Amino acid sequence: MDADRIALENEIAYSIAFNEINARFYGALKAAIAFANLAAGTSAVAGLMAAVPGLIPAAAVVVAIASIVEQLAHVADRAAHFRLAARSFRHLERRLPGLSTQAAMDELLAMRADVDFGVRALEAAAWNLMCQRKGYTEHKMRLSAWQRCLAALA
Repeated sequence: MDADRIALENEIAYSIAFNEINARFYGALKAAIAFANLAAGTSAVAGLMAAVPGLIPAAAVVVAIASIVEQLAHVADRAAHFRLAARSFRHLERRLPGLSTQAAMDELLAMRADVDFGVRALEAAAWNLMCQRKGYTEHKMRLSAWQRCLAALA
């Protein structure tokens, strides 16, 4: 197998890993926002904070911030977008044996142009996931503390 074909397979595998990890991250962020809304909203409304009335405005602020983040980041839409992109890259991976290297590369580049930018701090974690799946453990990258925290959420 030639080097271009191997590089193409690795690029597709990386694209799958990057979109999967971004989909999981946005899914976890969506769940965290929903939990914040539920926990803060119901405790304030249900009167569970009656013992400490000063916490009710704080709960309202948590609900407001969570709602703003959800609206600005379009968290649910982005999670679905990255899941769909990962599925498309997997489909390309399955069709790869029947495509020429140039045709597959053209399709890969076109598909990447249609995918939103993900969380760039997750790039190294996606690279490590691809290396793990391909058996290239010696090529894994070291993650910073910030990258490890974000990868743990995903």
